[in-house]
Parts: sequence; C-alpha cells; structure tokens
Amino acid sequence: MTLLVRDEEDILDANIKYHLSIGVNFFIITDNNSVDNTPAIIKKYEKLGVAKYIRETGDEFAQGRWVTQMARMAHEKYGAEWVINNDADEFWWTPACNLKKEFKKIPKDVGVVFVDRHNFIPRPETNDFFYEVMDIREKRSLDSLGRPLECKSFHRSSPSVVVATGNHNAHSEEFDKKILSPTMEIFHFPLRSYRQFENKIVKGGAALIRNKELGVDLGDTWRKLFAINEKGGLPDYYTTQLFNDEQVATNITNGILVQDSRLKNYLNKKFAF
Repeated sequence: MTLLVRDEEDILDANIKYHLSIGVNFFIITDNNSVDNTPAIIKKYEKLGVAKYIRETGDEFAQGRWVTQMARMAHEKYGAEWVINNDADEFWWTPACNLKKEFKKIPKDVGVVFVDRHNFIPRPETNDFFYEVMDIREKRSLDSLGRPLECKSFHRSSPSVVVATGNHNAHSEEFDKKILSPTMEIFHFPLRSYRQFENKIVKGGAALIRNKELGVDLGDTWRKLFAINEKGGLPDYYTTQLFNDEQVATNITNGILVQDSRLKNYLNKKFAF
C-alpha cells in the first residue's frame, strides 16, 4: 500500500493498523512536509519492518508523480503482487476482512480494479476517535461539487505503471483489462474536525494551485474549497456539512443516510487506540 500524507496524525495510525490486519504486507509512505506527529508514526512502523518512510519537501502537490514513484518502487524493490494507492482517510473493506482472499478471485487478465467509495458524514466534535462518532454514511456519495464520488483503484505490480492524480486510475501497457469490484468498498472520512479540514484545504489547495503542470479541471473540489477559504467562508461551509442527531434520524428515514458500523465494530474488536 502506498500513502501520500501531510499532517494526518489523527487517523494515520488507525489506517496502518487496520490495513495490516486485513492483509497489507508493506507500506511505502511519502510524507509531504508534515509538521505534526505524522513522521513519528511512520517511523514507528518503519522500525517494525513494515513500512518505508520517504520525505518529500516539494510544495506543489505533485501527487501523480510521487505516487507513481512509490508504486514502481513497490514492484522493483519489494516484489509486490498488487499495489493499493491509498489516502490516509480511506479504509478498504472486504466482506471477509481479508484482502488476499479477495485478490485471489480476480481473473488473471485483469490489471486494474476500481472500488466504490462511501463518504462518512462529519458529526459535532467530541474527544472520541473519529470512527466512534462517524458511523453514518451517505447512501449515494457525492463530492463537494455535487457529482457522484469517483472510484479509487488498485493494480497489479508493474515497473511501468503510471498512477493518475487522485489515485482514481492506473495505466500500463501490461494491464489488459480493468473491472469494478463487485464486493470491495472504501470507507472515506474526509471531514473529521474543523482543524483537520482547514489545514488540508489551506495547505493542499495552495500546493495544488502552485502546480502548473496540472490542468484546472484536476483537483477542482479542492480548488473550490480553497477559493471559499480565501473569502473567509470555510468555517460556515464546514458547519453546513455537520449533522446533529435529529438531522441524522430524519435523513436515515428519508433514505439519504444509512448507519454503517462495520469499521467501528471491527476496530473496537481488534484494537485499543
């Protein structure tokens, strides 16, 4: 699994522990200018022999290039069979909580597998871990521009792979066929606190705009939110995304939201954070 991270101390440890427990063998993690406890978390797993720590000091959000480098490293240095290009706020779910069992079902001619994502909604902030209070998700997830949330993908290891910005696709002349997984899901937790959200948009949005290699259509959700922040509107935007208990109950009744405690139950059973 590759991870490109920046200031993810509130979620990274849970992400790594979880994915190790369901079958990820090794992590290649690029830290892009974190100023919180993120580097220490990565180095902890590097000392355990299950992660490679890479420090990237560029500040132009060259995500596609950095993730492609990690994906190729997975093939060339670590002999990976499959590579999942992940974000710290995404948890990959399989019915049996076993990635390797799922991978064995994939036909030999398939090189890339797409997986649907579900947005878990933000709740009024507490001192609990994010997954304890975020067990409600959208039935049909949309991005901040109101479009269906894009799938993410994983791919067979390849020395020539090119991972698209956003980890939504991967390309190689070796990949004959691409399919949508009928059973796997990704649980997405993009808004966990205002502090985390503001930090992501302020730093990530500015870095994205500095990257002149990317078209203006790439990262358009971040660009929109960065523009909102520039006008001082980010706190109000975040407030509109929060759901209180009454709103949750109403939207579950209306079929807009669903309660989904699978990750919460799994983490509580397996770990003590």
